[in-house]
Amino acid sequence: MENKIVLNDSYVKKLPKRNIPTLFLGRFISDLGTAVFKFALSLYILDTTGSAAIFSLILTLSMLPGILISIIAGTIIDKYDKKKIIIWADVISSILVLSMFISLEMIGNNIFILGICVVSVSVVQAFLNLGINSCLANIVEEDKIPKANSFFQGMGAIITILGPVVSALLYKLLGIKLIMCIDGISYIIGAILTFSLVFINNRNYKEEESDKLSYNLKFIFNYIKETAGIKFFIISLSILTFVYSPLTMVAIQYIMRIEIVSSEYQLSITLALLGVGVIVGAVLVGIIKDINLILRKLPILFLILGFIVIVWVIPVAIEYTIKNKQTILWAPDYIQTILMGWNTWDTTIIFSVIMFFMGALYTIIIVPIYTYLQLNVQENMRGRIFGIVITASSISAPMGVIIYGQLLQNFSSIIVILVSVISILIAILISVFSKDFISFKKSVGIK
Repeated sequence: MENKIVLNDSYVKKLPKRNIPTLFLGRFISDLGTAVFKFALSLYILDTTGSAAIFSLILTLSMLPGILISIIAGTIIDKYDKKKIIIWADVISSILVLSMFISLEMIGNNIFILGICVVSVSVVQAFLNLGINSCLANIVEEDKIPKANSFFQGMGAIITILGPVVSALLYKLLGIKLIMCIDGISYIIGAILTFSLVFINNRNYKEEESDKLSYNLKFIFNYIKETAGIKFFIISLSILTFVYSPLTMVAIQYIMRIEIVSSEYQLSITLALLGVGVIVGAVLVGIIKDINLILRKLPILFLILGFIVIVWVIPVAIEYTIKNKQTILWAPDYIQTILMGWNTWDTTIIFSVIMFFMGALYTIIIVPIYTYLQLNVQENMRGRIFGIVITASSISAPMGVIIYGQLLQNFSSIIVILVSVISILIAILISVFSKDFISFKKSVGIK
């Protein structure tokens, strides 16, 4: 199968004007439908079963495909027409969700059927997400890819904030069944809009002769080894995900809700500022045309991230001091006065500022890396490279969540901060001494 090849230069120049808004409208509708459905599904499972164990099982099942099939999915995406794969992924997702709706109507509540459907949708979505990441260079002009990636990050942050709110409202008004219908329709709209996109085929390579998985794995790892920067960026993303995901998903909620006893409203404000930070970071990255200016500063960016993580110590230490009614003997009187009037809103403000800068910095780091991979990995390898990236991130995130959860349960939250700082320090050392990073800088003309 081959993508449509556009040969008319004047048409190619007009292509991004039509493609970009169509692409983002389709992804926004489809991804918002997914976010609304996932949150409503979590509410439905808890309301129906009242079991945290079943809820966590379904959640785990939804995460497994990203870990298990991304490399295989990447191989398929590289071999076949990416546009058709994305369209069919949306169509099949719609069929699966609507089939779940019909099953609930005919059979009633059945957790087994629900689990099968969730896994199936997650498998299909793994193909869709890989397809989008690997084909962006076929849809958007080269100089607009950084801005496109920034838009995707900003859109993701908006959906993260908007999805649960819309879902909670619709779940109360319409129920889970009609939300399934809405989600199914959103996938169909996404497929229609993707169909209207014009893909440019940039293939100028020799296809591999073997379809064996072992050959493909050997081929891709050799490619990573021989291509400057890829290995370093994958390792950097893995470390960043290992730290960022548990800090923003587990640690902040545990510290604020359990240790500081903040209200739901205060916690929601803090998490909302994380999303705002992601949006601001996406805007900042979109303004910079040369992503290499950012990539060469990765050691400095990791250093700043480490400093932001260290700042976590301030609210944690203050709350510990107040909670245990301790005084800081060496502190001046005005510090003692501040501590005496300290409340959870003061802690909320500090953590909100921390989350804002973490979200912004996270986006400033990952958008250039994704852009570099989309621009510099040859087309027949993009799916597999992003399969490796997603697999590494899919392993790092739950691993970090598990480790941080155990640390928070058995030790002080200060230990979590220390582990985060050490992990970031490792990333800094790798970036300073990595031969792969040095090769990357030479390849882009940076000494």
